[in-house]
Amino acid sequence: MSTEPEDKREPAGSRRRHSTTYLTQDQNVPSGTIVPPDAPYSISDPGTVIICGPLILPGQNFSVEAGAIGTQPDTKGQAAAINVNGTQGPLVPLVTTSPPTTGSTGSGGTFANRHGGQGGQGGNGSPGGLGNPGGSGGNITIHTASVAPNTNLSLSAEGGTGSPGQQGQTGGQGGVGGKGLTARPFCGRGGPGGTGGTGGTGGTGGSGGNGATVNVSCPNGTAGSFHASAKGGAGGPVGAGGPGGQPGSGGAGGYFGPFRHASHCQVVPPAHMAIKGLRASQVKPVRTGP
Repeated sequence: MSTEPEDKREPAGSRRRHSTTYLTQDQNVPSGTIVPPDAPYSISDPGTVIICGPLILPGQNFSVEAGAIGTQPDTKGQAAAINVNGTQGPLVPLVTTSPPTTGSTGSGGTFANRHGGQGGQGGNGSPGGLGNPGGSGGNITIHTASVAPNTNLSLSAEGGTGSPGQQGQTGGQGGVGGKGLTARPFCGRGGPGGTGGTGGTGGTGGSGGNGATVNVSCPNGTAGSFHASAKGGAGGPVGAGGPGGQPGSGGAGGYFGPFRHASHCQVVPPAHMAIKGLRASQVKPVRTGP
């Protein structure tokens, strides 16, 4: 019979089966293992793995293989969850196609119609383009021999929402009003500026991202509670319509010498009518407008 003392130490593999790993994204969890949000994550541990608070990894794959799995809130009181939903589609920048045309300049005044014409309407803006699709969700895989009591774990691998459609282009600026007639002794007023063009219609929203898969395998226990969702993402909304174009500026009034048309009717000063031997005091003002 051997007289050597019996080795009471626990085998290394057995010690690992009794270990507990806390997976979290809360920096304040004691002895927590931080799970990065922007890369795939995988862990294989024969001991117990505790999901502590929410783990959010947009569009990434997440895998756990453990002897047991459990959950607990983080230090902020947030419930345990694994979320690998796809990201929302990126916004589409504004329309960069050729700008809409500016309205034409209004016609100048003539003896038949001494007032300037209205400027032309600005061109319509181009419609917005299709929004970007949402990102696909990541995959969640959990293989465990047992589930700790009171485990309650939300698992989400949904597709991302599509982005809104592109905003429509701004309408073109209205044209400048035509210049009023300049002719002795008549002058006309400038024409009104043209109206701005209509803004383009908003584009169609992007399609939602594809949902992924959630696979939970627990052959030796069903004490846990898992709530899974892997549906596709929602489509983005229609983009906003473009704003209307700015109206054009009014045309310049016609003038004769220092006298510019300032209203619908203009009085010709007596000094310009002192002709054919008439004194200025003998000349009555003449209306030159309708």
